[in-house]
This record gives sequence, C-alpha cells and structure tokens, in this order.
Amino acid sequence: MAYELRELVLSEDRDFLVDILESNLQFSNGANNVINWNNEKSRYPAQCMILENVSENNKKEKIGNICTFYRDFNYFGKRMKVGIFGNLVIDEKYRSLQPALILTKGNAKKSVDSLPFLYVFPNEKAIGVFKISGFKIIGDLIRYAHINSYNCFLGERLPVIGNIAGSFIDLVKKIFFSIQYMIKANNYTSRIENTFSSSLKKLFKNSLLSEFICNYRDNEYMNWRYIDNPEYDFQILNCYRKKEKEEELVATCVFDVDKNVLFIRDLIFKDEKSFYIVIGALKKWSTKNNIKSISIRFMGASIVKRLLKHNGFYERESGRVVVTKTNNKSMLANLTDHNNWFILDGDEDI
Repeated sequence: MAYELRELVLSEDRDFLVDILESNLQFSNGANNVINWNNEKSRYPAQCMILENVSENNKKEKIGNICTFYRDFNYFGKRMKVGIFGNLVIDEKYRSLQPALILTKGNAKKSVDSLPFLYVFPNEKAIGVFKISGFKIIGDLIRYAHINSYNCFLGERLPVIGNIAGSFIDLVKKIFFSIQYMIKANNYTSRIENTFSSSLKKLFKNSLLSEFICNYRDNEYMNWRYIDNPEYDFQILNCYRKKEKEEELVATCVFDVDKNVLFIRDLIFKDEKSFYIVIGALKKWSTKNNIKSISIRFMGASIVKRLLKHNGFYERESGRVVVTKTNNKSMLANLTDHNNWFILDGDEDI
C-alpha cells in the first residue's frame, strides 16, 4: 500500500470532500454549504490536502482530507495572517496512525513556512498525531458556568423541594442583582440587535483583548463568522455607554441558546467595567427568558478568569486542548504560554 498527498482542487474534488465530511462530521445544513462558506465568503479561501491510496496497478482512491483555514490574528497589537487546521478526516477502513501523520505533517509543512504560526483544536484521539507532527500544547479550553435559575437547577435534582427552594433563591438573587446592576449600569444601555455595530473594529483595537494573542475582530470577520454562518443561528448583544449626543460601543457578545443554556461564543469588551456590563446584561436577559445557566469556554489570560469568577462563574471541566506550531523560535515561548491568549468557542473551525 502506498500513499500520495496532493493539494485539493475544489472544482474536481468537491464531491469527494462533501462525501467524506458528511460521513465523519455532523452538519445541520450539509457540508456543501460549509465548503461554500469557507471558500467563497471567507476573507481567505481554505487550503485543503487530499490523501490517496495508490494500488499496484496505479489506481488511486481518495481516502482522507485536511484543511488550513486562514485567519487574521492580533499578536500583542500586531495584525498577522495565521492558519488553523480543521477537517482532518480519514475513511474508516484506512483509519490508522500513518495516514493521519501523512496528512498532518504534509499540511503543516506546506503552511508553517509561509505563516507566523498555526493553531489547532484536536480531538482527544488526534492529540498524539499533532504532538508527533511537532505541535506544542498551549492549554485547555475550560468551561465556566453560571447558574442563572436555581428553580431549574435544583428542580431537576430534587423535584418539588428543589423547585420551592430554587424559586426562593431566584427571587432573592433577582432583587439583589437588579438593585446592584441598576446602580453600576447607570449611563449604560444594552440591546439585542441583528447586526454588529459599525464601531466594532474601533472597540476591538481599544479593548482588553488587543493586549493578547487572539482572532482579529472587525466587521468583515464577525459578519462572516456569525451572521453568514450556515450551521448556527446566533444572537448579538451590543452594550453602549450613553453620552450627550451619541452612544459609545463598550462591549459585544455573540451567543446562542441550546437546551435552555445560553452559550457565549464570542465576546469583546473595552475594560473590566464593560465586562461587568455585558455579563450583567446577559444575566438580565437570561432571567427574563427563564434560561437555566450561562456557559462560556475560555483559554487564556488570568485577568479574564478572575473576571469570570468575580461575576459568578465557576470552573466546570476542561474541554478541547489547543496546540500550536511555528518555525519562529523567538515566538514559540509566547505561543506556548496560555496566559498570553484569548480563545473562545468561536475561534474554532467548523
């Protein structure tokens, strides 16, 4: 058995790519829509590689695929184009270490020389493949949760008694939070809107996020990532500070609700005060809509972890590991320190 690796040509290989993705990954509206989204609507078309099994009579069978999706990143205030690996899939009957290594090493070699660095969210089974391929572990994407409705939370565990106790806790918490938020959020307003503010790029450049390593957030990227997304329906919460004749955007949050849990997918905030404003607005909206809990997965700066804990979030469990690869030795130390990053669910490929 011999393997050959080549670059995918979308006009020729689309049917294979659709078939292998839909056979191995889950899509709400089909892989074809995601392929179009990543190649026609994205700022940068994806680079994909195909692995073929070559038989003795030189017959070729396509058996695997891997892609590099390009992103503009903020690196301590400097903007640069980097790569994120995704869609590492291999036909079930060929699924073994060798094909996975050929795809991962081959794609890394093609990408890493032309980019400052790569980053990946490998699943548990693929971590070893990426380690062998020279990737270094940055850290874990950790889930933090805030219980928004003790009526729901306790009622699921202790019917009747839990509902009664939970309802009382929710009432006290609601009164206390409403008074506290009304005082602290004076001169601020928050709205669920169907667009990102035209001031979003300015907000990002002046935000706490710009001090770390993270996706560069501007309107083009955020519209593509969330509004044009073919797989999910997201909601946008914009928070403003009131001024005499205008409003200043101080925070933006992207979220969705699934099984009565609000999941924060993206978050931009100017400073610690605006973090409190946007999280408080989410709590207020969640209480009004009887949402059980608020969840966010995060890896990175200790200041953000502190802000989450101060705002009632507690650590639940580790999620996906994040790994990186670079040929820049002076950059490697910064990349492998998870405290230098700001990574959320929305930074992962789909």
